Amino acid sequence: MGAWGVKALESDTGLDFLIDVEYYIKDKLNDQHKASITLSEIITLAKKTDWLNQNSDDCNSDDLDYTYDSTAMAIVETYLNYHRKEGLEAYLDEEETIHLWRDCVVEFLADEASLTYLLQHLTAMQQSQTDEREYVELWRESNSWNEWLNHLETLITAIKNELAK
Repeated sequence: MGAWGVKALESDTGLDFLIDVEYYIKDKLNDQHKASITLSEIITLAKKTDWLNQNSDDCNSDDLDYTYDSTAMAIVETYLNYHRKEGLEAYLDEEETIHLWRDCVVEFLADEASLTYLLQHLTAMQQSQTDEREYVELWRESNSWNEWLNHLETLITAIKNELAK
């Protein structure tokens, strides 16, 4: 599976997606080397680059690619880490990349529609009872299933809290 922990950012897929986000941010930097990003922009980027299903109504389907579920979790983890001021340093190994997130991204905004989309996606993962959802099934078959499920529930709760603000 290419994972060393239960978080999506503790996997090759999650970190590969984060690299695409970093290129996107670099393209957005203004003259002062600052950028504002939104959750909507990141979701749109993910759909355009096939990290998420382009049909936004399909997040409840059990027949989704492994990458879509991993990416949805990675987006939420990235957003929450940014706002919790935990930073992304634990997942990044290059000083330039750490600088980009810590010093250049001045805000990471969310809108209700984006939070709702991600909540629906993660809730569908949580409620999946079939083996058609590959990402969930791989975790279900692992020794870390309960830990992964607890992490997923933590992300869902965090999104609900963001929506309640």
